[in-house]
Amino acid sequence: MPASASPANPKSSSTDDRPCGGAESIASPALSRQTLLYLVALVAFVLDRVTKSLVQHNLVLNTPHRLLGGVVYLTHTQNTGAAFSVGVTYGTFFLLLAAVVSAGIIVYNRRIPTREVWLRIGLGMILGGAIGNALDRAVAGSVTDFIDLRWWPVFNLADSFIVVGAMLSAARLSGRDHQSSVKP
Repeated sequence: MPASASPANPKSSSTDDRPCGGAESIASPALSRQTLLYLVALVAFVLDRVTKSLVQHNLVLNTPHRLLGGVVYLTHTQNTGAAFSVGVTYGTFFLLLAAVVSAGIIVYNRRIPTREVWLRIGLGMILGGAIGNALDRAVAGSVTDFIDLRWWPVFNLADSFIVVGAMLSAARLSGRDHQSSVKP
């Protein structure tokens, strides 16, 4: 039992607000939550790879296929830019940016308080999406996109994971800042 814990309150020295790491056991909630980020990243990466592979093997390049009565189309495109075809001449820059962002997320994961499950989920989505698109850039020099809304640039699941993960992370981080500024 930790030194500050008592028999009446064995959990009085909770680590919910402390950074993860150190001599915690493998079965600890902190390590499990650290693992959550990597599990979410793996799921995002695998879904991205599977959908891109299906598109590459089954859809002719630049040929739209109507779905849901024309609400969405599947259009196989190759994008040398960032998400939503932004910066098509900066492919190498985006590859390096993905590496830096991924490394930053991995380092930051150990510092996230254990109670921040949704922040880890958001960052895991960003990590999985960034690695998925970076792999395309490194191997093929371009990213396979296929979700075509007709009123928005064609994108893929990795782009979606990055955007949703960024929104979720921003919401959690702004919520933490708000909570820390409110005095009881």
